[in-house]
Amino acid sequence: MIRLMQKLLISASLALLAACSTSPGTDNNQRDPAAPVPPPEPGELRNGQAYRVAIAGADPGVEIVFQVLEPQLFDGNQRYPLIIHSHGFGNARAPSHNFSDEVGNLERLTANGYGAISIDMRAHGESSGQIRVHDPDAEIQDVLLILDWAEENLPWVATHFDTKAGAVNQLIGTVGASYGGQWQLLTHVLDPKKRIDAMVPSNTWSDLSDALNTNGVLKSGWVGLLFAGGNNAGDRINNFDPYVTQLLATSAVSNQMPADGVEFLRYHSFDYFCDAGPAVTTNGGPGTAPLSPPVPPLGIPALFSQGMRDSLFTFNHALNNFNCLRNVGSSDVRLMTYQSGHNTIFPGPGVIFQNPQPTAADRNCAALTLDDATHAFFDEHLLGIPGRLDAVMGSADDICLSLDVNNGVVVDINELIIGGTEFSFPPSRVVAGNLLPVTVANGQYTAPAEGAVLAGIPTAEITVNSLSGLDADTIVFVGIAHNRASGNGQGVWDTVEDFVIPLRGTGTHSVELSAVAELLQPGDQIAVNLHGSYSTHAASFSRDPLGAVAVVSGTVNIPIMPANTLVLSK
Repeated sequence: MIRLMQKLLISASLALLAACSTSPGTDNNQRDPAAPVPPPEPGELRNGQAYRVAIAGADPGVEIVFQVLEPQLFDGNQRYPLIIHSHGFGNARAPSHNFSDEVGNLERLTANGYGAISIDMRAHGESSGQIRVHDPDAEIQDVLLILDWAEENLPWVATHFDTKAGAVNQLIGTVGASYGGQWQLLTHVLDPKKRIDAMVPSNTWSDLSDALNTNGVLKSGWVGLLFAGGNNAGDRINNFDPYVTQLLATSAVSNQMPADGVEFLRYHSFDYFCDAGPAVTTNGGPGTAPLSPPVPPLGIPALFSQGMRDSLFTFNHALNNFNCLRNVGSSDVRLMTYQSGHNTIFPGPGVIFQNPQPTAADRNCAALTLDDATHAFFDEHLLGIPGRLDAVMGSADDICLSLDVNNGVVVDINELIIGGTEFSFPPSRVVAGNLLPVTVANGQYTAPAEGAVLAGIPTAEITVNSLSGLDADTIVFVGIAHNRASGNGQGVWDTVEDFVIPLRGTGTHSVELSAVAELLQPGDQIAVNLHGSYSTHAASFSRDPLGAVAVVSGTVNIPIMPANTLVLSK
């Protein structure tokens, strides 16, 4: 049965993944030089080169491949900060200077005073080994070896006395999105030399156990897609560590993730170290143990960016990471949003009603672009140019929430609405497995004549019972519903951003829902959508006959900003 489930997960996802993959591939004509390319002599000037390097990974038989991208105009009299980049899941390193992905515009950076290294993570691109999903004891140890290699082989990288390390270190920034975001956070925690000086993680998780198994319900639509993508990385098959394969298949078949799997995913997450709570006991099943205790991170400048419609890693995850670094005293932590993200790979059914629809290329919040913010961030924190970031993003407390591809709103982080305007809904029946929403609300919110802005984190207190009257493994999915008074989607209660939060089991649940940000036109209505299943969670609906019909009631608080809120446009 497990083998059958694996095949179903792969076959259901490969076509979509192949259509949407943005892997740049590798240039196999560039082979390893006998030694790193020497920098120009003092007084000499030449074009920067791009070359391939392969080193032994942290485990026997593992080889890690990366690309060195020298500054495009390489001056022998200069020393340059080094940007370390890695790719999203299933993709590969940058083969040349002419490269830009979701967040890492290496072409722009290497043309403006930076060198770079772009990594094929373990079992991606040309790197060997098996995927353990950014295991602190595996993939992150590979990254530390690359930092060691750079220290020994790149004399052109600028150095400084690093106060957080109490030693002279290379001047290093990091950049990457999704899978390419998490390694930055974990490397900063686990590097004994604390060599990262500024980081730009985008669209990544704070707690992978929550992202993939929210409230104990497997996000099986996404898990199937990621499983297929990981097994297809680098044109190989069976890329996952056997434990990961067994965990995902067992969870899908049983409709319940085992406790050791939850610990495994939590250990592979920044939040595990931020919380500094109880140590996990396993790192991949019986007989295993994590090597690193939950030691909190040191403060470090960071620019987080996040897709507001991202249904895999939501804004809530970015906010958790942002708050973690602020709470440990980081000197400068920023946060901005845009429309794109994982939703552009795996859109839910409500996407057809989002107006205007998000695009995979959107990296803007109104007129603020991620490229500009990233460049200014590194200029300030690596090149030491004061005021560059404030000139582009405003103060460190300002976060830009993207409302659509043209509009955004700047919110003081200390005033971000969590909760808000309350309305209740009466007992309503939800049938397990039913994708169609049950739209409910007493006294639902209606936008006034001047319109309004829905922006922040909704909260809810919801009671779930089974129609049978017995305790049951009921599962319902709750989302914010939007009915447009005019235009595209008029009269349809679509689920805002295609975000749902699963509630498992009978009783009362007090939860934060996924953050939302939308412009409301006059007469637009907001209510609650209840689902018995949802596309992002696919087959993870209630399989308990006693819980086949749930009776759901409660209150929801929605974040409504005043009608006179300043909305910024391109």
